[in-house]
Amino acid sequence: RNTPVPHRDAAGRLASFDGLIQDITEQKRASQLLRAQHDLALLLSAAADLRSGARACLDAALRMAEVDSGCVYILDEEEGRLDLYAVRGLGADLVSQAASFPPDSPEARAVREGNPAYWDAKKTAERLTGERGREGIRAVGMIPIPHERRIVGCLVLLSHTEDAIPVGAREALET
Repeated sequence: RNTPVPHRDAAGRLASFDGLIQDITEQKRASQLLRAQHDLALLLSAAADLRSGARACLDAALRMAEVDSGCVYILDEEEGRLDLYAVRGLGADLVSQAASFPPDSPEARAVREGNPAYWDAKKTAERLTGERGREGIRAVGMIPIPHERRIVGCLVLLSHTEDAIPVGAREALET
């Protein structure tokens, strides 16, 4: 038991405490990750189809990362294009522009490479032009979705308010 021990001065006033302070941030993060994985497993087992499963994954990821928007893309195995399956928090114009990416697009190639990528506010401003730039996105995280040793899609998280996807959230999402 880590009960603080008070020390008083000669007049009886509180002078100091002896005690132990322990940072439990990592323990809390691990517990939250396990809870999120459990909840997601339950949701996925009840999912009727790929789109509802993609929505469940996106909702869980948004809660874990504490960002305001995102989407899930699935790679079309036959044609190689990247198709939007679930979206939250993005404007209709951007969603319509980013509904699909051809196999030779930088987006589809980046997903097939299978490496997570994160853009902070500066890099996002440099890379997002047109409707994407007008959306006001400040931070981006792209996490490939592997299945049986191949990449089947990706999760894209975006923030309109934060300058970066938090490092702790990155680790949880990649797990």
